[in-house]
Amino acid sequence: MLRDLEELVLSIKKQHIKDFMTEALNCYNVGSYRAAIILSTIAGMHDLREKIKDLSSSIREVRDLDDEIERRISNEENYENYMVEQAASKLILSPSELESIKSYMNLRNRSAHPNEFVATAEEARMVFSGFFDNIISKPSLLGPAYIRIIVDRLDNERLFPDYERENVKIVVQEEINTLHKNTITPLAKKLLNVIENESLYGSTRWKNAAYFFAGLLNKIENEELLESISNKLSRIIEHKQLFDSVLIFCWFSPNLVNYLNPTDRQRFLAHLKSLITSDLNLKNVKILHQLYTEEGLTEDEISVLLEIFTEKITKSRKVISDSTDRSSVAELKKWVGKVKVMNILQIDNAFFDTLIRLIKDNDYNVVNEAILLFNDLEKELLDRMNANQLFELFLSIIRQSHGPGRGADEARKLWEGMFSEYRSYLDSFIEYITKDYLKYKEFIDKLAFGELYVLEMLDKINKHELIKNIVELLKEEYSNTPSELDTELSYLNRLMKKENEEGWKEVIKEIDDFLIELNVS
Repeated sequence: MLRDLEELVLSIKKQHIKDFMTEALNCYNVGSYRAAIILSTIAGMHDLREKIKDLSSSIREVRDLDDEIERRISNEENYENYMVEQAASKLILSPSELESIKSYMNLRNRSAHPNEFVATAEEARMVFSGFFDNIISKPSLLGPAYIRIIVDRLDNERLFPDYERENVKIVVQEEINTLHKNTITPLAKKLLNVIENESLYGSTRWKNAAYFFAGLLNKIENEELLESISNKLSRIIEHKQLFDSVLIFCWFSPNLVNYLNPTDRQRFLAHLKSLITSDLNLKNVKILHQLYTEEGLTEDEISVLLEIFTEKITKSRKVISDSTDRSSVAELKKWVGKVKVMNILQIDNAFFDTLIRLIKDNDYNVVNEAILLFNDLEKELLDRMNANQLFELFLSIIRQSHGPGRGADEARKLWEGMFSEYRSYLDSFIEYITKDYLKYKEFIDKLAFGELYVLEMLDKINKHELIKNIVELLKEEYSNTPSELDTELSYLNRLMKKENEEGWKEVIKEIDDFLIELNVS
């Protein structure tokens, strides 16, 4: 299918290049194919010359090439072949582009000198569209010479405005926009040479190299190239200190793990296990979260890591001689931010279960500190408690608020304020125990005067109507044992009359009427 040459011309942004190509197209349209080839070549060579000049401002090698081209032009020497060959040597042109351009120039030479050569429409179209595709339509691209410039700039503390993931990606994208695709692999190798240098570890140069390499990996879409580069990571993966850089790579490209060879993958997992076991900072937690959410690891691999993670949380509660060590709450507190970031059910459960066990503890100080930790938790995290954990939490706090002696002060504050800052959670808890007989029964069985506490909560939050749910639960539970039902409802009625007879007046009457009917029957 023939390309629309006029459409190609309209897409050219430089006006003077567009003028040359427009004139070439006019020649083509009237059958002057030799002239079309000559004018297309003039446009292509002129555009390549300008691209080299643009690049010369930042790269010494290109500046030297530009100076030599200028010298040849001033001396009226033929500079075009030299310019094309040198542009290819610096990867401003690829090898395939070089071969194509040389064939176009050969056609130009045959067209420009007196001879019997007759250019065809196909040849004219080939040269016209070829210069457009290989030079005019492409941005100025940098080759190997620019790699040294990038590597030299790694010492600059302001190479990246900061090391936030999105900002690093923007900087790297801007840098590689002008790089020829054949330059990516040698650049990656140079960066790895810096990263592998143990003496540079932790320096600005090392850090910039690690983040630049990470940003580079994130931009590579060719799977073969990604696998090729990933296979060069063996040395830093097996090195404990340098492994920090691998975590940075995974932060940018979690699927990197899938391109590692089997041995390196096992080393990678061993490092992760050790990391969780020893010193897991918040940044590394974010990386683990990405590996989990973006499927960088298999289910079995994730399962092993989560098991270690949850075990570490659970072991925050330290028991010494059957007593909970008072450092336990402080240890659990270290995991709050990490649990929040991971946002994984298994980890959430380990955290909340451990916190509730500390609130249930017999040590006055442990209980108070655990409740203070609970008070510090953000709503985003609290919302991730399941119904049973919410039940256990309120049950434990209410029990501790009415404990022996003075009880736990922090628990009593919550009870006396009727959990004013946690009203939505209290509402959920009360809904739970007034709609599920087993939970209601568990609550009143585990607390002396449990029924009284239920009534006190309903009264203080003005949800008297929920007592009807409990009455119905009791009727259903004791439907086959009228005497027990009489006992349960009579006791409940006495408590309501004592607690707030006016508030439950309607329900009290309904129960009295029901009990009369029950005894009559």
